[in-house]
Amino acid sequence: MPDRKHLTAPVAQLYDPLEFPPPKGKELLLINPSGVLILGKWNDTCLAWGPYPKIPESVKARMSKKFEEVK
Repeated sequence: MPDRKHLTAPVAQLYDPLEFPPPKGKELLLINPSGVLILGKWNDTCLAWGPYPKIPESVKARMSKKFEEVK
């Protein structure tokens, strides 16, 4: 069982588009020309890109339960 008080996965990193071309038409984490992290689709003004982080299934289940309680 993993130690739940300590991160066990590597921290997400962003990629240089000159070394790793970004996927086309996919929502990504992006660094815009002002150096701000944004969500969106790649365009040539962006400086770096990365995939969205994965949400653990346990968190998804908790989110679903909260959404059901609101209804």
